[in-house]
Amino acid sequence: MSLFKQLLREEWHIHASIVGNTSFALFALVVFGLCLAFAFVAPYIITHTQMMSFTHYTFLVFGLMIGAFGLGGREVLNRRFGEVSFLAYSSRTLPIGLHTIFANFIIKDIVYYSAFLVIPFSVALLASAAITPLPFMRVLVSLLTLPLSFLLGLSLSFLISTLYTRAQIIAQALLIIAVVLGFVGITFFLSESIYQNALGPLAFYLTLNPTYLVLTLCAIGAFLLAATLLFSFEHFALAKSYPSLFGRQEKHSLLRAFIIKDLIDLRRSQGGFGKIFFSFLIPLMIVEVMIRVLLNIFSVSNDGLLILFSVVIGITASTVYNWLTEFDLIDKYAFLPVSTKSILRAKTTLAYTIGATSGSFMLIISVLFLNASIEAFLLGLLVLSGVFAYTTNTLVLLTGLSPNILLFDAKIFMRYILFLAPVIIWMMFLSFAHPNAQSTLLLGATSLVLLFVSAIMGYAIRASPQRIQLIN
Repeated sequence: MSLFKQLLREEWHIHASIVGNTSFALFALVVFGLCLAFAFVAPYIITHTQMMSFTHYTFLVFGLMIGAFGLGGREVLNRRFGEVSFLAYSSRTLPIGLHTIFANFIIKDIVYYSAFLVIPFSVALLASAAITPLPFMRVLVSLLTLPLSFLLGLSLSFLISTLYTRAQIIAQALLIIAVVLGFVGITFFLSESIYQNALGPLAFYLTLNPTYLVLTLCAIGAFLLAATLLFSFEHFALAKSYPSLFGRQEKHSLLRAFIIKDLIDLRRSQGGFGKIFFSFLIPLMIVEVMIRVLLNIFSVSNDGLLILFSVVIGITASTVYNWLTEFDLIDKYAFLPVSTKSILRAKTTLAYTIGATSGSFMLIISVLFLNASIEAFLLGLLVLSGVFAYTTNTLVLLTGLSPNILLFDAKIFMRYILFLAPVIIWMMFLSFAHPNAQSTLLLGATSLVLLFVSAIMGYAIRASPQRIQLIN
């Protein structure tokens, strides 16, 4: 119990020491507010079954993402703080078993992230049941099934991460097969009888058949037990060698030197450039499922769907900046003859290059997948450019060189949402009305305005690097 408390305290201290105890604690309140808005509005737009199906699968995805961060994110923490400073590595210096540490690590993640994600949404759902058409007794059942969906995703993610440390090729092959099957069989999966029974907690919620509950508990237990028994921390202190990525050149501009340094960091990190590919792929798969559900309610053309995908790809492309800043702290440059402006310029230049290239590639795939028109593709490129530039510059303006940390600050996160939400909702609304002359004109005009606003934001960022330094 003492080890669990220390792990919990350590997790809190990592976040709170950066953004402050109050700001970090308020993050759960922000999540509650957003979930409450969803719980109030959704029952009047989609059916009860569709709403709860979407919610259960969302919690499954949350579990998968948090579990992957809990284990994969240790690379970032080690590069920032050093390996010896974390309890997860104390089995090398203290008489504490590795499996004991990992078991407590799992329990800590369950408790910690449930407090920030699962509990706020569950309370919001319970509060909304008083004045919405949601059946109150069913909402009580969801207080059990939603955490189970989260735990199922978390336990599966721990198992996959453990297999990755043991046999990377096998884990990568399984992941690729799962993605391919997901795309090939997505139409089959989206049949109500399939997706409602494929997830045990959701099936139990809809049918109250105890068999689904027992199978879910057994699956969670089996995944966690296997992950605990197979787990082994990789010793990052071991020497590693890497081939040269860039030939020697006599002259390097400062901008080029920083860009090369960021490319090397990205290449040598876990997942390498593949993590960017999956950061695009996974949200698009989730959006694909959501769109198929929405098509049962609204009539949307293929061209309209392409515009909607352009908006989503533009938002996702901005996460490239997060990947490029996850390994760096600005403090390490304090003793070097470089300015914050130079660092920021290099990272934003590389983020724009990778994001625009990857985003355009994903948009071309979407055109082929949706069989959309060339006119919609050209408009989609404009929409993608506007949304990508606006979301990226908003991220830089609000979080500087520390987006992965400062977005956990409740005040900054709310500003980020307030900057983006009106624009994104407006663009998505227009995509549902497309194609017609009015929606085309409004989409084009909005995208041009976003590019203009982004240019002003970019100038403000470059003109006041001291502000970025103060943020960090």
